[in-house]
Amino acid sequence: MRKFTYNFRSIMVNHVERVVPGTVFSKMVMEMDDTAVEKHTLELTLKDILKDPAWITQFILSFMIVTAASGVLLAGVYVGFGRTMEQSSWLITVITFAVLDIIIVIALWIYLAFKVLMNQIGTISTDF
Repeated sequence: MRKFTYNFRSIMVNHVERVVPGTVFSKMVMEMDDTAVEKHTLELTLKDILKDPAWITQFILSFMIVTAASGVLLAGVYVGFGRTMEQSSWLITVITFAVLDIIIVIALWIYLAFKVLMNQIGTISTDF
């Protein structure tokens, strides 16, 4: 099975409490430790990518987006043509909308899921 390899670096971040000069107050400050830079390698297989729960979330989101847009368009078609169309023509129109909805949901689902997965993985490998 093909493996996807991603190389990246990380830096240690410490949360330090510092006193604000001239006051009795303190604040939390983030400090980066330049000596603690580490290289990491992430290896993923296609199975790892498909097991990510982002697929379910993005399917629901894609379904809601396409259903809302399709409902508005179908209502526009009904208001514009539907009242005067024959039953067989109206049935063809509804079936066409349903097939197009399924195709668009699948395409949008795959696009959004891959986009989220790649953002989670961090596909951009930068060498510092």
